[in-house]
Amino acid sequence: MNAPCAVSIVRAILLIGLALCAAQHCAAAEEQHEGQEQLGSIAFEDDNGRVRFPISLRGREFSFVLSTGDNYSCIDSSYRPLLGPRIGEVEQIGGFASKAQVAVHHCPPGMLAGYPLGLDSIASRDLTRLSSEFDRAVDGELGFDILRHWVVEIDWDRHRLRLSQ
Repeated sequence: MNAPCAVSIVRAILLIGLALCAAQHCAAAEEQHEGQEQLGSIAFEDDNGRVRFPISLRGREFSFVLSTGDNYSCIDSSYRPLLGPRIGEVEQIGGFASKAQVAVHHCPPGMLAGYPLGLDSIASRDLTRLSSEFDRAVDGELGFDILRHWVVEIDWDRHRLRLSQ
């Protein structure tokens, strides 16, 4: 078994486990959210076991996937002209269990389902390999730099993503 295939299997298993956990705690979560700050309930598309949703940057819509394994959110390198100036490089960890030095740019103000995205910077890298796993291209990945601030609940039955603090 080659490494990309093994990593895909591991990701699928983790996503299934996360979905099962979310389903078991759905009723308790509704009560728990009273009084907590919530980003809201965001519709998503189930794309081969990955959570896909639109992100808006500079008035243009991009197709992002949720990536709990990436330490930084990133956008495909073909969109660099839409980003702010390059501010450096980071070691991108995740994405097929790989490490790579990637460019980091100031991130223009963005929106996730009408809510401010809150990214000051965003990595850019070639997502062609990732896109090949899906029916259509992946423009970016929402990574741990955003997710670490939120409790993430995925309702696979209703295709809803809920983020709360």
